[in-house]
Amino acid sequence: MKIKILRNTVVNGTPVEVGAVVEAPKADAQRLVLMGKALALEPIEEAEAPVAGSETAEAGPTETAALEPARRGRKPRGAE
Repeated sequence: MKIKILRNTVVNGTPVEVGAVVEAPKADAQRLVLMGKALALEPIEEAEAPVAGSETAEAGPTETAALEPARRGRKPRGAE
């Protein structure tokens, strides 16, 4: 995705100066635009939400293991 750099930053490990127009991976470009360091020169597509009735929307909750609260400090004497 093409972006115009508004503040000095790094894209793909390469330093870029203000005013440069560079090609960046979509995720990096979106992140830089959200941080105000770049301006998108192509429309940014929004991720689509699952549609009611689709396979992903109908999937039920997944099972999760019951977690015990974290213990703090030492164990009392005689407790194991």
